[in-house]
Amino acid sequence: TTMRSELGKMSLDQTFKDRDALNLAIVTAIQAAASNWGVEALRYEIRDIQAPKSIKESMDKQAEAERRKRAAILDSEAEQLSEINVAEGRKRAQVLASEAALQERINSAKGEALAIEAVAEATANGIRQLSTAIKAE
Repeated sequence: TTMRSELGKMSLDQTFKDRDALNLAIVTAIQAAASNWGVEALRYEIRDIQAPKSIKESMDKQAEAERRKRAAILDSEAEQLSEINVAEGRKRAQVLASEAALQERINSAKGEALAIEAVAEATANGIRQLSTAIKAE
């Protein structure tokens, strides 16, 4: 009766998982009932719990459903990470392309500035030579 009472307090899944706690609860209950007789229960062990076939099938279906659920969650998380990685890659590509375009404009501007300086220097040299030639005459 004590064992049935303790088993009734738990779900079937808990009885499979928490045998130690169940054994301890039964020992405690037996101790309380038997202490007046001078009997001490030291240990109680549930070795095997055999559920009816229909309950076992139900538990198997529940476990399978839980495995499928975890697999679906992992698949969706993997897909999400994949999409994030693709988006990050596109973002980085755009940033690099923008930086490359900026560097290209900077280099072009520097080239034009050097060309203008070279033309100005050549013009100045030409004017100096002309001025020297005029003064020499």
